[in-house]
Amino acid sequence: MIPSGKKAGKVYSQKPLTTDGQLDFTRASTATRIGSDGLIEKTRTNLLLQSNTFSTTWANTRSTETSGQSGYDGTSDAWLLESTATNSSGYILQDLTTSSLNTRSIYAKAGTSNWMALYTTGTERTFFDLQNGVIGSASSDIIDSKIEPVGNGWYRCSIAISLEDNFYVFIANSDSNVTTNSGDNIYIQDAQLEPGLVATNVITTTTAAVSVGSVDNMPRLNYTPGSATSCPSLLLEPQRTNIVTHSEYFEGSGWSQINATILSNATTSPEGVMNASKWIASSGLSLHNLYQIPTTASGVPHTASGYFKAEEYPLAFLRLGGVNGQPYVIYDLRDQSTVSTSGLTSHDIQSVGNGWYRITATATTTNLVLAPNLCFLPESGYTLDAGNNPSFTGDGTSGGYLYGAQLEEGSYATSYIPTFGATVTRVTEDVDLVNNGITTNAGTWYLEMKYFQSGNYGSGTPSILINPSSGSGYISILSNQVSNTMRCRVHNGSGASYVGGSFSPADLNKFAFQWDGTTFKFFRNGVEYASTSFVTSVVYSVMNLPDQSRAGLFPVNKTLFFPTKLTDAQCIELTSTDS
Repeated sequence: MIPSGKKAGKVYSQKPLTTDGQLDFTRASTATRIGSDGLIEKTRTNLLLQSNTFSTTWANTRSTETSGQSGYDGTSDAWLLESTATNSSGYILQDLTTSSLNTRSIYAKAGTSNWMALYTTGTERTFFDLQNGVIGSASSDIIDSKIEPVGNGWYRCSIAISLEDNFYVFIANSDSNVTTNSGDNIYIQDAQLEPGLVATNVITTTTAAVSVGSVDNMPRLNYTPGSATSCPSLLLEPQRTNIVTHSEYFEGSGWSQINATILSNATTSPEGVMNASKWIASSGLSLHNLYQIPTTASGVPHTASGYFKAEEYPLAFLRLGGVNGQPYVIYDLRDQSTVSTSGLTSHDIQSVGNGWYRITATATTTNLVLAPNLCFLPESGYTLDAGNNPSFTGDGTSGGYLYGAQLEEGSYATSYIPTFGATVTRVTEDVDLVNNGITTNAGTWYLEMKYFQSGNYGSGTPSILINPSSGSGYISILSNQVSNTMRCRVHNGSGASYVGGSFSPADLNKFAFQWDGTTFKFFRNGVEYASTSFVTSVVYSVMNLPDQSRAGLFPVNKTLFFPTKLTDAQCIELTSTDS
């Protein structure tokens, strides 16, 4: 199986070209992945209904809407929004309830009026100059307002705001007034309301909200972060919850700044849009920090992570407050070296492209509060107090860029889970191959994968396995993150045995498991690793990637199943790292 195609609930095989090689996939939640361009790809949702049919679920007040107008995209899908009253306001609105930080956007062009205003339920609004392409007045509740030219006099106008209802589009007559006369008009097209800080590509809706990307039951074909590769891996992960309630909006509820300020939407993030924030240390010698204090379980490992990009300050700081010793790590983003660290179980830095790095830190909680702290430090001149809080002289302009904060229960970081006002859970993924056409008790299973993370070899160890559709027996590969080892285990229907003992995995591992009614052989990375007379004659017909009852991180590149026993030479060639 090469994961070169997918749809909801299915991962297609390249060979055979029948349905025999299809994998059944389940995940009852949205998720992120790394796309073929090397960028983070979120699930995107337009929460509006009839997003470009303004005469349906949109209510009009002292206005009319006429379709069939020339649009920004060369179609005739635009609408003329026209006032029908004098010395009053004309507008359309959609009545809805939102429960998260969101961005509202619409394409607009000047008609007889040069101004438009976007309002929410309250007084929050921004005025847009459609003649000159500039922002007029905006209320203080608006996080960010944008007007972006798209050609032929059209602009995409958007506002980002937290937890506000209803979507109003007003014809306006100045940078602060929505009082118009009968006949005043503007052109509009493609409205969108989506979670997050920026407007993304248009998603057209009719009678229901529409989501695109890694939605429920959509397999994640994951590429290398920051740089696309020719072949993705099938990303399979356990259930995890991002406990941080605002993973991108660092001015949002839950985050506290100590002698620091946040500039939202300051630069392009690892997802390729302008929604990363700049953290800026305030002027003067003092403590400088950014933190959130969520409620966590006591006595279990937690992993904090965040995306950092250096600007004036080259050092990235990540601390887990609330744990004995206040463990932390400082990385130099210029060469990714560890400057200093204390008290962490583990920590890591990974390049994700365009100067961005994902930094992770793991520690075991000692009470019900674990506070992730993120900030930047100058190259020199800083100190850490007894609680490992950083202190230095800031200048009010220098700092660095942040994106995608995450805190999850577990001993390693999983893929990014965006949050916009509440915790979010990505549930366990399961992939199975059920092939009842296999009737022989001799066969070969090939598995190509990166080292996958788990706990240890104890009860419930994560595994990738192949087993019968009923009854006992399996062949599995397991990993141990504690000792950084892997091992093979085989069950012959009456008992289980480890084959060949533990071994240190490579970055990319190629395994072949070969069996018949006499022997079982295990090949890895071009050599025969182990052979045993522990015979299995089980008819294997179900492949689990991973074992659904267990948890782990499973980056699988390729898997093949042969209902015949390949020769030793074929298995060596198949698993060779040169092939």
